[in-house]
Formats: sequence, C-alpha cells, structure tokens
Amino acid sequence: ELHLSELAGFHRSPAAQAQSGAPRAVPAPPSPPDAVAPEGERPRLPRRRKQQHLVPELRTDPPNRTRQEEEFSHHDPGLMAAFRRGTSLADDTDDL
Repeated sequence: ELHLSELAGFHRSPAAQAQSGAPRAVPAPPSPPDAVAPEGERPRLPRRRKQQHLVPELRTDPPNRTRQEEEFSHHDPGLMAAFRRGTSLADDTDDL
C-alpha cells in the first residue's frame, strides 16, 4: 500500500483516473535548474518541448496509407454537385 509521502513530486492525471477508474500517479514536470532568478528579476519562463502534451503513441508519425485509403481520399467535385442537384429537386417538388 502506498503512503502519501511516497507520492511526493507526483500529481494525479484526470485522464488517467477516468481510464483506469483508479487514481494513477504521474510524474510532475521537472522544474528547470535555471529557474532561480537573480535578486530583483523575474525567473525565466519554462521552455516548451515539441509534442510533450501528447501520449507516447501519438508522438510518432502516422503509418503510411494503404492503396485502398488513397483511392477514397481524392476530391470528387461531382459528388457535391450531385448532392446539390438532389436537394434542389427535392425543394422544387410539392410532395409535402
């Protein structure tokens, strides 16, 4: 069983609690060593790190598309034209 003193430096992630149902300890972000400011000055702001907010599974590039996905991903201007033509025909009929 964990004691609160063992969780020093950790905070509970709401997303982790929602997924597992139980609280899960997540390490707190490290404070930069140069955050101490000279007397009379403000401390330096933390620097952003790319994709730090993403889960590890999403930090890598997505897998390449398959040939079937590429066939359906092209733009078809006739599709929208057919949709508009159909809605116009429906508006013109008085079958209410």
